[in-house]
Amino acid sequence: TSTHYWHNEAAMQTLAARRFLACILAVFLGALVASGCSREEVVLVEPPVPSVVAGGIGPADRSKLESLTKAVERSPRSVDAWEALGQAYEAVRVPAGAHVAFATAASLRPNDPKLWYRAAITAQRNGDVELALERLAKVIALAPDYGPAWRRRGTWLVDLGRADEAETAFARAEELLPDYPDAILG
Repeated sequence: TSTHYWHNEAAMQTLAARRFLACILAVFLGALVASGCSREEVVLVEPPVPSVVAGGIGPADRSKLESLTKAVERSPRSVDAWEALGQAYEAVRVPAGAHVAFATAASLRPNDPKLWYRAAITAQRNGDVELALERLAKVIALAPDYGPAWRRRGTWLVDLGRADEAETAFARAEELLPDYPDAILG
């Protein structure tokens, strides 16, 4: 029974930490918009604190996140450091931490469609589909022939009930990914 309680307690702490980070992120993005800044301007933020956003992970994963966080703190303009931190948060399934890291990396290297794609995916995983679509628009502008971006755009538009736009996105995905069965499911 105590093991079961511990797992529930750890899950509750993780959920609380994720909600806390989502609230901070929402306030941060709201403050940027209110101040006249675009969401994608380069604004260096503090990296997520592993013990806050990833409370339910094991010690080895926490140690890795702490090490990568220190690397970002030492070199806050290092795209590679932010990207590595985002990948580590994704690996331990903490989308709020991954989102902050990939969004920062993308703002530091705005012409990199791969970083905007990761920022879009993590925005969607954090429940902000509109922001995810904004970021996919950047991917498509930078790499118009990247089929997976069109497929995700179609899927997310369906989620928002925007069937006509989704149909166009899926048609483009099918053109670009003719051998990918999922592209035609839209």
